[in-house]
Amino acid sequence: MRARSREILKRIIEANGSPDRASLLERLRGDLENFKVLARLCHESGGFSSTRAYLHVAEQVVGISRQNEGWLRQTLKGDPSTRCARSGQGRSGEAGHGQNRAG
Repeated sequence: MRARSREILKRIIEANGSPDRASLLERLRGDLENFKVLARLCHESGGFSSTRAYLHVAEQVVGISRQNEGWLRQTLKGDPSTRCARSGQGRSGEAGHGQNRAG
Protein backbone atom coordinates (compact mmCIF):
# COMPACT_ATOMS: atom_id res chain seq x y z
CA MET A 1 0.00 0.00 0.00
CA ARG A 2 2.88 2.36 0.71
CA ALA A 3 4.33 1.82 -2.74
CA ARG A 4 0.93 2.42 -4.36
CA SER A 5 0.35 5.58 -2.35
CA ARG A 6 3.75 6.88 -3.49
CA GLU A 7 2.81 6.10 -7.10
CA ILE A 8 -0.40 8.09 -6.66
CA LEU A 9 1.54 11.05 -5.27
CA LYS A 10 3.98 10.87 -8.18
CA ARG A 11 1.06 10.85 -10.64
CA ILE A 12 -0.42 13.96 -8.99
CA ILE A 13 2.91 15.79 -9.22
CA GLU A 14 3.38 14.66 -12.81
CA ALA A 15 -0.10 15.83 -13.83
CA ASN A 16 0.39 19.21 -12.19
CA GLY A 17 2.99 20.33 -14.70
CA SER A 18 2.04 18.30 -17.74
CA PRO A 19 0.54 19.55 -21.00
CA ASP A 20 -1.25 16.16 -21.16
CA ARG A 21 -2.94 16.77 -17.82
CA ALA A 22 -6.33 15.28 -18.67
CA SER A 23 -4.85 11.93 -19.65
CA LEU A 24 -2.77 11.75 -16.48
CA LEU A 25 -5.73 12.70 -14.30
CA GLU A 26 -7.82 9.97 -15.91
CA ARG A 27 -5.05 7.47 -15.18
CA LEU A 28 -4.95 8.82 -11.62
CA ARG A 29 -8.69 8.12 -11.39
CA GLY A 30 -8.00 4.48 -12.19
CA ASP A 31 -5.10 4.34 -9.75
CA LEU A 32 -7.30 5.69 -6.98
CA GLU A 33 -10.08 3.21 -7.72
CA ASN A 34 -7.54 0.37 -7.59
CA PHE A 35 -6.16 1.73 -4.31
CA LYS A 36 -9.67 1.75 -2.81
CA VAL A 37 -10.04 -1.94 -3.67
CA LEU A 38 -6.58 -2.72 -2.29
CA ALA A 39 -7.38 -0.93 0.97
CA ARG A 40 -10.65 -2.84 1.30
CA LEU A 41 -8.90 -6.17 0.70
CA CYS A 42 -6.24 -5.29 3.27
CA HIS A 43 -8.94 -4.43 5.79
CA GLU A 44 -10.85 -7.64 5.17
CA SER A 45 -7.68 -9.72 5.59
CA GLY A 46 -6.67 -7.99 8.83
CA GLY A 47 -3.93 -5.82 7.34
CA PHE A 48 -4.96 -2.72 9.29
CA SER A 49 -4.34 -2.40 13.02
CA SER A 50 -7.96 -1.33 13.53
CA THR A 51 -11.13 -0.45 11.70
CA ARG A 52 -10.46 3.15 12.66
CA ALA A 53 -7.13 3.04 10.78
CA TYR A 54 -8.86 1.64 7.70
CA LEU A 55 -11.58 4.30 7.87
CA HIS A 56 -8.95 7.05 8.01
CA VAL A 57 -7.26 5.70 4.87
CA ALA A 58 -10.60 5.27 3.11
CA GLU A 59 -11.63 8.85 3.90
CA GLN A 60 -8.33 10.21 2.62
CA VAL A 61 -8.59 8.26 -0.65
CA VAL A 62 -12.18 9.39 -1.19
CA GLY A 63 -11.13 12.99 -0.58
CA ILE A 64 -8.27 12.75 -3.07
CA SER A 65 -10.61 11.10 -5.58
CA ARG A 66 -13.08 13.96 -5.26
CA GLN A 67 -10.30 16.50 -5.65
CA ASN A 68 -9.04 14.67 -8.73
CA GLU A 69 -12.50 14.79 -10.28
CA GLY A 70 -12.57 18.55 -9.73
CA TRP A 71 -9.14 18.91 -11.36
CA LEU A 72 -10.23 16.75 -14.28
CA ARG A 73 -13.47 18.69 -14.73
CA GLN A 74 -11.59 22.01 -14.74
CA THR A 75 -9.00 20.66 -17.17
CA LEU A 76 -11.62 19.38 -19.59
CA LYS A 77 -13.63 22.60 -19.24
CA GLY A 78 -10.59 24.59 -20.34
CA ASP A 79 -9.87 22.38 -23.38
CA PRO A 80 -12.87 22.09 -25.75
CA SER A 81 -11.15 19.44 -27.91
CA THR A 82 -10.92 16.96 -25.02
CA ARG A 83 -14.35 17.78 -23.63
CA CYS A 84 -16.19 16.54 -26.74
CA ALA A 85 -14.21 13.31 -26.89
CA ARG A 86 -14.81 12.46 -23.25
CA SER A 87 -18.34 13.70 -22.60
CA GLY A 88 -19.87 10.21 -22.63
CA GLN A 89 -17.59 8.69 -20.02
CA GLY A 90 -19.10 7.93 -16.63
CA ARG A 91 -17.63 7.92 -13.17
CA SER A 92 -17.54 5.22 -10.57
CA GLY A 93 -17.60 5.20 -6.80
CA GLU A 94 -17.24 8.22 -4.61
CA ALA A 95 -14.92 9.89 -7.11
CA GLY A 96 -17.94 11.07 -9.11
CA HIS A 97 -19.31 13.30 -6.37
CA GLY A 98 -17.20 16.38 -7.04
CA GLN A 99 -14.66 18.24 -4.97
CA ASN A 100 -14.16 18.04 -1.24
CA ARG A 101 -16.92 19.60 0.76
CA ALA A 102 -16.44 21.03 4.22
CA GLY A 103 -18.64 19.62 6.95
